[in-house]
Amino acid sequence: MPIRIDDLDDGLGKIVTGTGKITGEEFVGALTEHFSQPVEKLKKYIYSIVDFTEARNVTITLDDLHIIVAKTLENAKINPDMTVVIATNEVVSSLLAEMWQLLIDESGWDVNIFTNREELQQWLSEALSTKYTDCHLRFS
Repeated sequence: MPIRIDDLDDGLGKIVTGTGKITGEEFVGALTEHFSQPVEKLKKYIYSIVDFTEARNVTITLDDLHIIVAKTLENAKINPDMTVVIATNEVVSSLLAEMWQLLIDESGWDVNIFTNREELQQWLSEALSTKYTDCHLRFS
C-alpha cells in the first residue's frame, strides 16, 4: 500500500507514510478513511508527520489537491491546534506540499516542510517541547 497512516505516541501524533508511486486518488482515500475516525480521537492529535521521502512519481491533480485542502480545513475545525511537518526530497512533492500549506493557511495549523526525516524530527521535538512542557515524544 503506497500510503499508510499510523498513530504515534499513544495517539498524540500520527504519521502519514508514502512510498513508491502515489496517486491523488490513493491519498484522498487514505485521508477520507483517517478523518472518518471518532471525533474524540481526532481531537487528541497534537502533531502529524507526513513522510514522503520514499515516494516517487507523486501524481496529485489540482482537483485532488482541492479535495485534500477541503478535508484538511474540515479537520482543522475539529482540531485547530495541530503541528504538521512534512518530509519530502522530491521537487514535485515539495511543490505540492507548499501549495497545500498556502491553501490551508486559514486553518491556523503550524506547517513546516523539510527535505529529510532527521531535520523534521529535531525541529518537531523542539517545537512541541516548548509548546507542551510535559510532552516527551518517542515518534513510535
